[in-house]
Amino acid sequence: MSRTIFIFFTLILFSCQNDVELLRITGTVKNKITNLPIANMKLKMKCWYYGNNSPDQSYTGKYDTIMQTDNNGEYTAYFKKGAFLFIETNDSIFEKIEASKHLKWSNYTIDIAMKPK
Repeated sequence: MSRTIFIFFTLILFSCQNDVELLRITGTVKNKITNLPIANMKLKMKCWYYGNNSPDQSYTGKYDTIMQTDNNGEYTAYFKKGAFLFIETNDSIFEKIEASKHLKWSNYTIDIAMKPK
């Protein structure tokens, strides 16, 4: 019985350590008060991945990118692989936003509502 439980938890533990391939992250950034899109908003994104050499289940690499919204407040980011995404905005007009997500699928829509200072 204890061997079965050990094998079960081992499988769960190692199944959590998976990278998602070919990620596509899209979204819209809007003003939280007016609900209007925010053009040219910079989004700092960090996408961590496990890779093939992660014996202790820690991330072995990271992609860093800075995205900028278009005139409609929309953005699209692509990553080769990933397991955890962190998004940050830091603007003089709006309050700072930080968001994170564990990645399980290859397509995500992450909309962001920015509150003016």
